[in-house]
Amino acid sequence: MTSIGAPLNARTADCDVAAQQQQRARARVGAVRGMPAPASNAGQTSTTQLAKRLERQIEEGGLPPTTALLFYTRAADGSLNVCLVNRNGLAASALSETDESSLLKSVQALRWAYGVEELQQVRAARRSADPLPPPPDVLLAPETAETDLTRVLLPPSIASMLAGVEHLIIVPAGSIGTVPFPALKPFGNTDALVDRTSITIAPSLAEFENSGSTWAASAAFARPLVVGDPSLPVSDEWVIPPLPGARAEARGVARRLKSRALSGDKAVRSAVVERAPGASVIYVAAHGASDPARPLDGGFLMLSGPTLEAGWWTAREIQGSKLPAELAVLSACQTGLGQVHDGGMIGLARAFQLAGTHRVIMSLWNVDDAATQVLMTRLITYAEAHPPAEALRLAMIDTRKDYPDPALWASFLMFGSAR
Repeated sequence: MTSIGAPLNARTADCDVAAQQQQRARARVGAVRGMPAPASNAGQTSTTQLAKRLERQIEEGGLPPTTALLFYTRAADGSLNVCLVNRNGLAASALSETDESSLLKSVQALRWAYGVEELQQVRAARRSADPLPPPPDVLLAPETAETDLTRVLLPPSIASMLAGVEHLIIVPAGSIGTVPFPALKPFGNTDALVDRTSITIAPSLAEFENSGSTWAASAAFARPLVVGDPSLPVSDEWVIPPLPGARAEARGVARRLKSRALSGDKAVRSAVVERAPGASVIYVAAHGASDPARPLDGGFLMLSGPTLEAGWWTAREIQGSKLPAELAVLSACQTGLGQVHDGGMIGLARAFQLAGTHRVIMSLWNVDDAATQVLMTRLITYAEAHPPAEALRLAMIDTRKDYPDPALWASFLMFGSAR
């Protein structure tokens, strides 16, 4: 990619090439998922066309006029292309020499700085035989780790154009899909992204447009399915910490939605799978698992069953289902993780989208019960008057007032339609 000081038409040409690379990477991810890839227009994608598509989405309503599209791709030499498009065309671009291995180390450094990895060791469901990850040689301060990651993903040329953006659609590549963007601070002050803009994650440039109808809480909350703290059989092969707050969280959400939660033995897999296709919103507060080596069969929600394995609702099963819910909230452990590819993630949250769910709120790490209960209650409250992406932003800001540690409020991202 040409330097930032290059003429705009040269930078536009570079981002056009980057867009076409992203489309090809997306097609490869579709093949890995075992799903048909979207109709390919990789040879036609350009920043001008992306801007026109974004303009159309804004004009159709439901998106702020200052919505922007931020996408990442890897060049042939491993460098990272960063391109920001608004309704007028390419707004900014940048090139980073940071390769995927270095970027992944920066992401892990941030998780350790937040104390997330230590939290996983006491809260995450894991196989007994799996070794615990060792700590890094040098433990960074949270501010240092945030700055290092922000410098790569939101460099000054990009950050300067984000100041007035009300909604940001991010199309990640590789491990960028596991970054807690709301907590990053690109503005040169203490403001985080969550203070300025709502965020949605799109799986590819071919699929960043909004799907489904404009958000209407009355319709979306009409047929809720709320699941919390399923009873799980004891297994010698798994370490499964209790989630005492998950049941209270689910019951609180269910009360807000004028419904009743499936908890304990009632949260049996067969009942959830039977009711999910007719639900307008699906809310699950439970243990989840991810396996980067086996993202479709090794990524699952842990529901009740006669055996532990019989209660697993896998990503493969989910993506092959018909789940036309307006919103799925996976307030479970690590539901946002999966297998990393240049075209995005393969895992549980994406499986719900492939099943037809228009919006999916997911977690990047195992979260604190008390903080999550506050955040999710505020999310449902705000979603009665705002689209879920904005509701999530406002809920995070509220939660941060009582729980300022980013490990307690910044773990959630939203896939799918922003309107």
